[in-house]
Amino acid sequence: MKNFYRCLIITVVAVGTYIFGAFGAAVACMSSDTAKTTPLPVLMYHNITKKAALRSKYAVTAAEFESDLQYLQKNGYTSISVQQLTDYAYNGTPLPDRPVIITFDDGFESFYAYAYPLLEKYDCKAVVNVVGAYAKKYTELERQGNPDCHNLDYSYLNFDEIKKLADSGIAEIGCHTYDMHTLKGRRGCGKTSGESEEAYEKALSADIAAFRQASADCLDGDSLIFAYPYGIYSPQTPDILRKNGFIAVFDCTEKINRISRGDISYLFHLHRYNRPGGVSSESFFAKMN
Repeated sequence: MKNFYRCLIITVVAVGTYIFGAFGAAVACMSSDTAKTTPLPVLMYHNITKKAALRSKYAVTAAEFESDLQYLQKNGYTSISVQQLTDYAYNGTPLPDRPVIITFDDGFESFYAYAYPLLEKYDCKAVVNVVGAYAKKYTELERQGNPDCHNLDYSYLNFDEIKKLADSGIAEIGCHTYDMHTLKGRRGCGKTSGESEEAYEKALSADIAAFRQASADCLDGDSLIFAYPYGIYSPQTPDILRKNGFIAVFDCTEKINRISRGDISYLFHLHRYNRPGGVSSESFFAKMN
């Protein structure tokens, strides 16, 4: 009888050890998978020009942009949309091996004329972060027949063009505020001196509502992507954006993003590298290696 109980105890201990060992291994695998991070560079462009003399910190030539797309293709990068990124973060939907996000701030019309055809040529995607007040102004100029409304040195997208881009499957439209793209008075999405948190939230939420109202006819639903003008914001800004339904937010910090399945925290702090003109693709991308 003693031998029977001794054998029974040994068997129970062995089975328990196996079960808990298998469970621990499964947990370890899950933790390891969650801990794995993928580098995600995000590129930030502004204006595009055909005139080399107009290159600047915020303007590249169409040839430079095409060179960048060729560099990405040659080095195995695949541009992804914000929708793909959020599907990965929330649902674990796989991403390509070397993902990259291409963004354009301010909503210059040169995107429609020069960047959009190149994105289509190289099978790439991009996010266009539009300033609502600029789009409204150039929509009105278009209706008035103003000849300056399509000067690609400085003109902005009108709502008809934004709708075509949104429907293309190539461009996602982001909110670059309705009318906070300024450094006078309020600086970007920052709080003004002495402004209460309540007043600040009310002002930012009202600006977002104005953007969504102005763009309602050209977008299929509200834009859920936000980009800070000048990269300026306040500590409470991310929470206000969440309350207003945004799912991804771009800043201007030049840093590689480290992304992983199940971690959504980085979606509200997507860092970007500004692309200046007059720099080779190799030199620009070397900053990210």
